[in-house]
Amino acid sequence: MSKGGLLYHFPNREALILGLVERADALGAEYLERLRQDPAGPAVAYLRTSAETTTPFDRTLIALSRLGSDQHPAAVAVLRRAQEAWAEVVREEIGDEAVSRAIVLMGD
Repeated sequence: MSKGGLLYHFPNREALILGLVERADALGAEYLERLRQDPAGPAVAYLRTSAETTTPFDRTLIALSRLGSDQHPAAVAVLRRAQEAWAEVVREEIGDEAVSRAIVLMGD
């Protein structure tokens, strides 16, 4: 997309960041559902997909994480919500806090 096209849809940096946050929330909900429905179970699915970088969800998270040292509070919050949701889905399956945390850390 050209800079002009980007500015057409997002008149300023704030609007662009908030658009990324909304997209991350929506794609994150879809990702969590895929983890829950995966035949191998959420933990295995999380580890298997943790190295992906080309899905729309991954690209959105990467964009949010690269905002720099002046990160937007909403961007920080959506990244935190995503990490907490992944941990909760794994914890629901595994049941053990320490093992669940280790799985999430391996995926990170």
